[in-house]
Amino acid sequence: MHNGWIVSGTLTAQKRSVIRLMDVVVCISGIKGVEGVAGCRFSDAQDGEPDSIPVQDGCVARLHFTPSSTQTETPSAGAAAQHAALNALAQLQARHQSSSIDAKIDIAPALPTGRYRNIAAYYSVQNTFPNIYAIGPNSLQADTPDYRVAQARQLKGYLMLFDQVMANQFAQLANLGNLFSFGFTRAPVSGPEDVGTLLTRPDPLRGIPDQPAIRTLFCQPLYNVPDVQALLLGGERFHYIAPDDPADARLQSQLAWQRFQRDPFNAYHYGLVQAMESTESAEQRRDEMLSHLLARHGEPADLYNAMIDALQWSGGMLKTRIRVKSTWLLNLQALSSRRAQAGDSWLAAPVTPPGRYRLSQTDYRQWKMACPPSIAPLIDALYLKSFDSPKAITAACARVTLPASGSNDAHLTLQTILRWRLHLKEAILREDGNRRIIERVRNEDEVCRHDGQWDLAKLERQSHLPEQAFADFSTFELKCAILSGLPAHLRLLAATLARLLDQPLFIEWLSAGCATPFRQSERDDPITGDVSMQKNAVGFALFIGSQCVLQLPDTPSLTASDLQQYVDQLAWLGADRQGMVLVEEGLLQTDPCVTPPDDETPMSGLSATLVLPDYVTLTGNPAFLQSLDMLRQLHWPGHIALRIQRCNVGQMAALINAWCQWYNLRLPDVTASPQAALSEAIPALLKALQTVGSGRSDDGA
Repeated sequence: MHNGWIVSGTLTAQKRSVIRLMDVVVCISGIKGVEGVAGCRFSDAQDGEPDSIPVQDGCVARLHFTPSSTQTETPSAGAAAQHAALNALAQLQARHQSSSIDAKIDIAPALPTGRYRNIAAYYSVQNTFPNIYAIGPNSLQADTPDYRVAQARQLKGYLMLFDQVMANQFAQLANLGNLFSFGFTRAPVSGPEDVGTLLTRPDPLRGIPDQPAIRTLFCQPLYNVPDVQALLLGGERFHYIAPDDPADARLQSQLAWQRFQRDPFNAYHYGLVQAMESTESAEQRRDEMLSHLLARHGEPADLYNAMIDALQWSGGMLKTRIRVKSTWLLNLQALSSRRAQAGDSWLAAPVTPPGRYRLSQTDYRQWKMACPPSIAPLIDALYLKSFDSPKAITAACARVTLPASGSNDAHLTLQTILRWRLHLKEAILREDGNRRIIERVRNEDEVCRHDGQWDLAKLERQSHLPEQAFADFSTFELKCAILSGLPAHLRLLAATLARLLDQPLFIEWLSAGCATPFRQSERDDPITGDVSMQKNAVGFALFIGSQCVLQLPDTPSLTASDLQQYVDQLAWLGADRQGMVLVEEGLLQTDPCVTPPDDETPMSGLSATLVLPDYVTLTGNPAFLQSLDMLRQLHWPGHIALRIQRCNVGQMAALINAWCQWYNLRLPDVTASPQAALSEAIPALLKALQTVGSGRSDDGA
């Protein structure tokens, strides 16, 4: 009945000669669905043997079950009970026959679940000792002799060494995920955080000694060991009484113990962290782990180290490597999936040419929704335009001819139009490019100056490339920006010049003829604290410390408006682009079939030009050019030629203006300009490229 066949071992058993009633009851009780047998008897049993029936040789017993009532009832009650029993047996038989073999098989079983174990929650071995040793919880009484207390503490101090080793090992196991994590906001597990309820305000300094961004060896303090306060170094300095402390001595002692635990710089915890590894060894090990992760993804970490060491600085060589490599790994998935991919013109945002004042895209949309239809042409005329001064904005507004007022705009008088122009001018002036770039550089500088360490939350947000970046830029530009740090460098230079232009002493120095070097008087300024500017044989040089970062050409008289042009261009390259202008000549061919590729023609075939400002000292650095050449070999499509050009501020301005006009005309949602406008923009951009190509070139392709 269970297997569907007769087990071979049962064939050797002899045939029954007697069927006993008890054996039948046991078999019926074992059937699934039968709760119990109230009574059973043989109807054909002989009078002498009512509990058994004989079976003759050569015969097989055939049993027929007939349910019946076991109680003496009325005929109607007995019939009802018999009918209910028959129905129950019929349902049991039908359920058994309708079930299949795979009915008991769950094809989608629930996944097995484990039980979370807090590995860092260490339970001291001292809690397991008998009370006679007086090292467990509440094992020392108030009247315990001093020599007995000294003996218990001596044993506790001996066992604390083993407790600390074991607790540190468990902390290391609990932080295995952090060892191979490349994020900045790693949260190291440091053990139980229960420090009582008297002090409920969290301490913002908690965990600073761990330095989660670089820590590779982890430990945890043994604050949960019974009566450990007297054995830890530096606990006596927290036994002070504040005005709002309770008067009870026991509560004061408990409060001092909580203060000790909450201070991450207490002598015990800080010494424990320093004993695990120094900052230098932690940075070295962390850099090696990040290099290992890069190598597992096929990235040449040794070549990246040379680029990072030569081009970037974030407070230390190893710190800079950790920051850049972590940023690279955070974006590696997106960079790898878009390898050798250009920007997406269908999703890209429009680009405004360099200038101090401009109407941002957010303000443009808000003004379009709020203004009357007759004012919309004025807003469209000022959008994607940049202005050097308030007068330029006023002149641009005056050149716009508004349509005649219809029936819906009967209230739009001349005064109303002038008022809209004034409000629009004030909105554009609020978007001061100098102030924007200074605030951005200060925010970026605060990332590395938060209590002397990195602000990991800000650094994590800044390191992630947004999805829009892959539509606005090519993957090669983004990779160059991460490894070279060129955009951040240009933003710093733009903010430095803008900050100098805000100082009257610097303006007076420019007006006086720049006879003597100018040095910043405010040494505590985070942007211009160590900046100086002087005139040399080539022109005007801007120094940060002892390093020349800008070399401006020699002019008869350098004015503030001349420097503002450099500020606008540097801010545009560092904030709106990735520190460079990349032009693909293949996109400038309106009909590639008409002009076949010619290797002798520099502007034909599959080629691109990367343009850099020559007045930035970094772009002429041999290490920078060598790094660009290495990035070209590693991440640039091999079938496309890449030329690297450096040009002056005038050539750069002409190229940027022509490129912005051509770039915005290619976008589908910016303007509905006819195809003729795009046809006119392409020759202007080609002419600007030829002007750039006639100058200096650092082509290595």
